Amino acid sequence: MEFKNCFKHLGIIIDAKLSWNSHIDYILTKSDKLIKSLIGLGKQKYGINPKAMEIIDKGAVLPIISYGVQVWGDAITRKTIVKKLSRLQRRYAIRMIRGYRTISVDAANVLANFVPIDLHLNSIIMEYYIMKNIYHNTLDIFMSNNNINLHSIQRPVSINHLPHPAKRKPILDYITSDHTGNFINIYFNYYKNEFNYISVSFVIYYNQDTLCEQSFKLETYCTLFQSTLFAILRSLEYCALELNCPCIILNICDKSVINSLFDYNSTSYLINSIYKQYYILLDKSINVYINNIDNQFDQVIYAKNVAILAVDSDVINYNLMSKNILKRKLREYMIKIWDFRWQSTEKGPQTKLYFPHIATRLKVKRTFNHDFYVCQALTNHGNNNYYLKRFHLKESQVCDNCGHESDDTNHRIFDCSAYDSQREDLKVAVINENFNWPPPPCAFISYKLFAHFILFCKSIYS
Repeated sequence: MEFKNCFKHLGIIIDAKLSWNSHIDYILTKSDKLIKSLIGLGKQKYGINPKAMEIIDKGAVLPIISYGVQVWGDAITRKTIVKKLSRLQRRYAIRMIRGYRTISVDAANVLANFVPIDLHLNSIIMEYYIMKNIYHNTLDIFMSNNNINLHSIQRPVSINHLPHPAKRKPILDYITSDHTGNFINIYFNYYKNEFNYISVSFVIYYNQDTLCEQSFKLETYCTLFQSTLFAILRSLEYCALELNCPCIILNICDKSVINSLFDYNSTSYLINSIYKQYYILLDKSINVYINNIDNQFDQVIYAKNVAILAVDSDVINYNLMSKNILKRKLREYMIKIWDFRWQSTEKGPQTKLYFPHIATRLKVKRTFNHDFYVCQALTNHGNNNYYLKRFHLKESQVCDNCGHESDDTNHRIFDCSAYDSQREDLKVAVINENFNWPPPPCAFISYKLFAHFILFCKSIYS
């Protein structure tokens, strides 16, 4: 029998020492092939659009790297592994921002808006631990900073706990269904105060008479979507215990809630709980219908007034965090770590002038366009004497146009007399936006000035 040091199982290469080196080399080689093919399509001045490259990174490159990271994630604690992964991410980021190959990984990631690969993988691992209710010491700081614990997460229901497929039945649509007899109408609404606490209520009507009204308060990290589902669940629980009427109509304003309620195969905790109550009502020969209504109904407005009364309550009726909110908080946590690293590093000093904090980069993620000439200005890695002298491609860094001692990007933008005429157009745009000249460099990245800045960068570097 032949002995092997490693074997491949479900796409993950497992070695004898569980060092995961073979798997890391495998995913690096696989990702590298994809990146090389994309690099051939995306040149500095032409080729595939940087926005398209960003989509490809999220949809192809990152999934290759992060596949099965919940299994091999311990390898990320080793610096050699992180360096290998960071080197790969840097190559792709530099091609995306259309920059020079000498740009540091820190500056390249900020300009490309790429969360460092080790932080991205750690967020996936932490999400897995939390959703599976597994304690790990890496969770301590995150959980304490966000005042949550493993028991306050809304986890999906196991598919094994759903009823047999033959026994599952959807809640009926009031408009398309046949219905006769007496009806109970239930209306829902919510309220969110300035402290992000959410209150929700339901009001039950029979004809024009109010049979019951109840309100509940949810934690600050709960969503309005959760609040409506929770109110529906409590209303059906009340009807199953207290009322005996052949038909119940759930009058709902939120179409996303309605669409989710029609999915009787859902593993969502709240939707699954609602269907449990629905099946109990069906056993009692009570039909439940969903009706989509406008939020201007008098009953809906009254339900909101009822909800407002509960927002100041000291009792929290629901405190489970949804998976989407958990992901958002994990991302915010990773961005804080990323920002700390960005502030601590000595690399990318020119880029820091424009993006002093990661939050500054995130603010312009929709309006910032990558450009070969702009990248030279933002990194000081470009066709200027300062850069050429630094890499021993020129003997002097003195400006060829005005004789200034250092021909770097900031000299060309603010001082060099050779670009006075082009600079006037940029000055006018800056002053029109109520900035003094010279403005802080980060002002050039603002939405209204960025187009003028692109033209100016092209004039000083073309």
